[in-house]
Amino acid sequence: MAKRGATAKGPTQTAPEAERVPLRLVEGSHYRITSLGTRDTPIISEGIFREYSGLGSLEAVVIELDAKAHKGEGGNMRLIPCHMILTLDIVKQKSAAAEVAEEEERSYRSYL
Repeated sequence: MAKRGATAKGPTQTAPEAERVPLRLVEGSHYRITSLGTRDTPIISEGIFREYSGLGSLEAVVIELDAKAHKGEGGNMRLIPCHMILTLDIVKQKSAAAEVAEEEERSYRSYL
């Protein structure tokens, strides 16, 4: 039996493809990330997303910590391994459309 909101072919579409904006972390946007910490207490990191980075063989999110949320640590960069992220809250997001257009433009360039 199919679940409510899904069909045998897959989940129902709520918006036409042309109207959908891909969900992605946008450089310069403000996020609050809850990640695994100790057994009883998760780590909450709030700040500006800067980039993705490699951490050994793992991928990590780089956040510039917010001075208001992290007294004494504001401005520091925190690398959070992607597999450790529990939740990600969007506090303030910049427009992803400009970043997508810029990325597409870069993908067509050829360097010889």
